Amino acid sequence: MFERRQEMFVHLVWSTWDRAPILDAATRDWLWPMLANTARERGCPWAVVGGIEDHVHVLCALPTTLAVAQLVRDLKGVSARAANQRRPESFRWQGGYGAFSVSPDAVADVRAYVVQQAEHHRTGTTDDLCESAVQETSAQADGAIIASQFSGRAPQ
Repeated sequence: MFERRQEMFVHLVWSTWDRAPILDAATRDWLWPMLANTARERGCPWAVVGGIEDHVHVLCALPTTLAVAQLVRDLKGVSARAANQRRPESFRWQGGYGAFSVSPDAVADVRAYVVQQAEHHRTGTTDDLCESAVQETSAQADGAIIASQFSGRAPQ
């Protein structure tokens, strides 16, 4: 008997408006779990979140019933509304985002990369493809998607 199995993994990245460094540790403490929970509420079996002061990375298993654009719209919308309720100053995400497909055998490496963002930025071992997506989409801020295959291997 034929058994259907589908696995789709996506690595998302986007920044704050004008790459403003407003995601301090206190904000990240509630924002990262909120983003992971929102992804799960939208049907993703699991999601992990990481980032630094001016951008966020999300790695998740994407259900076949959910478009990447819809997921990102929901993640950004829910989190921006919550941030605006918690913060005295206005909070906005940039308009664009990067979306990278991740092969099943690279999921563990990408997960480590996402969770250890602060360390990668501190030591200069960021992935050029991902970080250029943050630069390009924040410069465009027009909702454009950068889609690519992400190797999941952090530079040495």
